[in-house]
Amino acid sequence: MDFLALGQVITDDVVFPEMPSRNNLLGGVAYALTGMRLWSDSVAVCCGVGKDFEELHGGWFRANNIDISGLTVLADKGPHSLIRYFEDGEREEISLNGTAPLSMMMPQPDEIPRAFHTCKGIYIFKDAEKAYWERMGSFLNRSSATVVWEILGSAACLENKNNIWEILKMVSIFSINLTECRRLLPGKSPEECVKEFLGAGVQAVLVRMGEGGALVGDRRGIWRIPAVKTEVVDVTGGGNSSTGAFLVGYCESRGNVVLAGKYASVAASFVLEQYGPPHLLYGAITHKAVKRLGELKEERIR
Repeated sequence: MDFLALGQVITDDVVFPEMPSRNNLLGGVAYALTGMRLWSDSVAVCCGVGKDFEELHGGWFRANNIDISGLTVLADKGPHSLIRYFEDGEREEISLNGTAPLSMMMPQPDEIPRAFHTCKGIYIFKDAEKAYWERMGSFLNRSSATVVWEILGSAACLENKNNIWEILKMVSIFSINLTECRRLLPGKSPEECVKEFLGAGVQAVLVRMGEGGALVGDRRGIWRIPAVKTEVVDVTGGGNSSTGAFLVGYCESRGNVVLAGKYASVAASFVLEQYGPPHLLYGAITHKAVKRLGELKEERIR
């Protein structure tokens, strides 16, 4: 496999303030896989799952030819979350009782199958837990993969800054949203945040700004990538899908952050215009993706 996602397969019940709720949606790392699979046919996942995985979500993974040999059954019921959106756009996410804790399902470095040790790119969705990243650092030192870290939102805060800066020395790409930037680097503009993260040691940065698009940057400059214009139905998973797509675009273009950013914007658009990930990530959707890609125009900031 060329691309590997490390995270958790989550079942989501999504509650909206003025619309019917949606239950048993596929979520978690599946959104990152969506962005990856849209642009690559060589994608795998590694994590723990529940015995209910096959009944709930196995069909989606098989339909999209995503390698699931890295999945391990660790509990009767996999992680299940209630996501509640409020009228001001904020949301809360609560793990339901009786289902496996997310921490239990996050794969440790020594649990990654050897078949995936030579992949081109690795996506990691994780907080700044020091012990985990010490173990992961040893693994990454032996790997030539391009690694993108999408930080867990609650971990992006001032008290974690030192840990975060140490982690940024281990990875290739950092993905973070604008709200998280403001908590981590209060008073800094998005452009200044990109410079700070690059200065910490990463090769490329993706700052996700919702309907404002995204800023992408590397040592050569910073660009604004617009959001694809589409009817937004559900914002859940938009950030994860854009990060997964950015990784593939960055690797396949040999480090072109502008093209990678456009891959990211297009991938997010397909997630935002429906509930849950798209059912099929090849065929007709590929043609739409290429068309949307061609319509995006970047703006150079620096």
